Amino acid sequence: MKYFAVAIFAVVLGALIPTRARAQIFFQGFETDTNGWFGDITRVPSGSPDANYASGINAASGNFFARLQENTRCTPGVDCSGAFTFWGSPTFSGIPMPPSGSVSELAIYLDVSFAATHSDYRFDWDSSLLDSNGNFLQDFIFNAGANTMYSPPARPVCAPATGGYFVITASNNSQREGANAANPGRAPQCITTTGWYTFRHTFHPDNAGNLEVDFDILDSGGAVVASWNPSVPGSSASSPGYSFSTVGSNFYGWHSDEEIIGLAIDNTLLRPRQPNTKDDCKDGNWKLFTNPSFTNQGQCVSFTNHQNH
Repeated sequence: MKYFAVAIFAVVLGALIPTRARAQIFFQGFETDTNGWFGDITRVPSGSPDANYASGINAASGNFFARLQENTRCTPGVDCSGAFTFWGSPTFSGIPMPPSGSVSELAIYLDVSFAATHSDYRFDWDSSLLDSNGNFLQDFIFNAGANTMYSPPARPVCAPATGGYFVITASNNSQREGANAANPGRAPQCITTTGWYTFRHTFHPDNAGNLEVDFDILDSGGAVVASWNPSVPGSSASSPGYSFSTVGSNFYGWHSDEEIIGLAIDNTLLRPRQPNTKDDCKDGNWKLFTNPSFTNQGQCVSFTNHQNH
């Protein structure tokens, strides 16, 4: 996975649009363009028809979202990598990790009716890190599969008796050679309701100063419906064994496997885990933070003043 070979040098640097608000290092909601994303990605309006996946859906927010167009179902040994972002980095060299850590998010539409008739179509969503010397450190990947089973054929314990589902797990590997979302040793969890879901990576130091990576999936109302963290057996990707001081940057967000033509995505976000200055609290950004959370801008500003003194 660390040999991330894409034609990034052909990209015009001016197409990279950084933060639109202070606490957001990068945000792309596809309302006006797809800047900051690369690969076969198409911006579409809410309600537009699609011949392959989730036709007529509305955006997760706003009036536009994006669809990925790369591949049909893959076989082992075939590269089915898809679109990617460098979170607005103008040099593709990573976005420096804030002292308290960072949060990366992407909204992905899961259509369980599609899953019921397209068994074992898969996608992966990868949020990676560089080390403090600018070298590749690690991939952290959501592996997802539509009605996927493990080999030898075995339905995930979380799967419904009938109908469609997406089974998802967290790992450091991708593609069919390296990962299977239904792997019983990696705490697979199932989603059985169609809708928009936010796939969130939270990178932060644990109590011992080591890197912890929390994988969470949230429904459209903000409720956590699936998690992988050090408290969940099988979540080894959450405790990779690195000191947090070795982490230098958020590198890329990448659909390292993308087998669903027309997969819908929205609201790409990279932000600090905690506000670092009072400016991070402005423009309503105090609402973004969950560790700690705030009830108004003043609480957020007070927190940053305390931290900085």
